[in-house]
Amino acid sequence: MKTTQPKATMLAAFLLAALAQTGAITSYGQEETPPVLRVWSYNTAHVMEKKKWESGIAQPFRYGWKDRIEVRSNLLEMPVFPNLGIKVAHAERWGFSFASEHLLSYPTVFLNTVSTKGTGGLISPQYAPYPAIFSIMN
Repeated sequence: MKTTQPKATMLAAFLLAALAQTGAITSYGQEETPPVLRVWSYNTAHVMEKKKWESGIAQPFRYGWKDRIEVRSNLLEMPVFPNLGIKVAHAERWGFSFASEHLLSYPTVFLNTVSTKGTGGLISPQYAPYPAIFSIMN
């Protein structure tokens, strides 16, 4: 009976060596942040670096205002759904990062836009016009 374990072991060793060579697998000190976390901080407790920005189609525009403060807004939604958010980094302890997010939005424009009769209407126009609504998320 033939075994393929030595070939699998050699393949695994080759892949680990290739990943280590490209920098995908390295060891980091306590103060150094891995490059992945410096680049991708959306939906994490990490904030953008000061004076850096990032934007995407499905992601909000984010700007590192200060070392521990990030401002964000979804620019595509802005004409019908004005919004502004802030993320504040509080501390890093025991290998964990702690931050809080705060978001202010004004959905009244969107609700008045979609409350029409016919195909494009999502909400019956009998409820329109909507009063000023401010939504706060923490």
